[in-house]
Amino acid sequence: MLKRFSLQELSPVKTPAPKGFNVRPCDIEDNPDPKNVALMQSMLGALVFCSAYLRGDITWIVNLLMRFSTKASKTLVEATVRVFRYLKGTKHRGMVFSKRIPKGMDPNRLYAFTDTSFSDCQFTFRTTGNVTLMMNGIVFYHRSGRLPIFTASTCESEFVQISLALPQILWMREFLGKIN
Repeated sequence: MLKRFSLQELSPVKTPAPKGFNVRPCDIEDNPDPKNVALMQSMLGALVFCSAYLRGDITWIVNLLMRFSTKASKTLVEATVRVFRYLKGTKHRGMVFSKRIPKGMDPNRLYAFTDTSFSDCQFTFRTTGNVTLMMNGIVFYHRSGRLPIFTASTCESEFVQISLALPQILWMREFLGKIN
């Protein structure tokens, strides 16, 4: 991927985004250069595949940048390039499948994790949430995105995210019960 976008010579970084990074109104380009838009969308397309199948640690920043891919400014393109710099410096990381179940997890038990980032969008003040389902130490379902409704507090956003995750959890429990 680095070669495809001529990024082989960049120095690696330790994090996919700077601490506290968020897209601000001044980072948005109203009339972006079509070349920047095409480049950013192409790079993000490659990163979406990577985040979905290989590197869950870049999911948040990739999803955030995807929201603004049609308004590509110099700042947003640089933020996208930074994700590649992070990947270059962390080639040794990735998903690991092992027969060993992580300490503290019961075998054949379904675990569900949810989290939200209350009102993190500076444009809409909507909340980003995610859900992850694990069994035997393997993540087999992950969803991240904006909540479909506006929430008035962190507590409310957590409850909304849990309610959105419940149908997936109940379906998986039923499915696992059928296959025993």
